This record gives sequence, C-alpha cells and structure tokens, in this order.
Amino acid sequence: MPGKEIAMKEQSAVEYVRSLSIEDREAVFADLLKECIAGHSPLNVFEFTDGIEQLGFFFSNAAVQGQFEAFGPKLTPEQLAEVERRCDNLDDAIPVAEMIEDLKREAAMLERSGTLQSAS
Repeated sequence: MPGKEIAMKEQSAVEYVRSLSIEDREAVFADLLKECIAGHSPLNVFEFTDGIEQLGFFFSNAAVQGQFEAFGPKLTPEQLAEVERRCDNLDDAIPVAEMIEDLKREAAMLERSGTLQSAS
C-alpha cells in the first residue's frame, strides 16, 4: 500500500494507528500486547501518567502455566478431564445444580462464621 507508507511518514505512529479501522487497531493492539508481555513477569500492569492509573492486567500464558504447575493443585486425570471439558464448553462450564450446591455450601460457611446473617 504505497499511500499508507507516505501517510505514515507524515504523521506519528499513534496518529497512523488511530486512522485505521477499529478491526485493524484491535489487530495492532493484540500484536503489540503479545510482544510486550512475551518473556516478562506473569502479571503485567500497564500504568499511564495521563490520569488513568491502570489500563489492565495481562497474563502471559507460558508464565501462568509455570506458576500453576509449581503452585496449583495436583489434579487427577479425571479432574483434569473435567477442567478441559469446562474450558471447551464455556456456556455449560458448571452445571446449574452444582452451582446451586456450591452457593449453598458457601452461604452455610458464611453463616457459621457470622459473616452472613440468615434471612429467616
């Protein structure tokens, strides 16, 4: 694209990226973000000096995987298969009945500790 090369020379990189379509800006952002987090700490906090304290937290998959292997729970093959099933089926990651039981269990723990007052 010869026109794009000429336009790039006449404006800053930021101005050029802003002139792109939203789809192209998202592609540029994703590519630069991957480059920024590659080989860095598992958690990258992007801070700015223009009034916005933090843009967000970005995790490197490789670093997170290493952290999980070192400090995460040791899963049985059955548990790992269930985690993979849930990751592959995000719309049905946790069956409704299991979620209700988990919430009831959590509420009972909070009631026992005095953190949650019973509705009755």
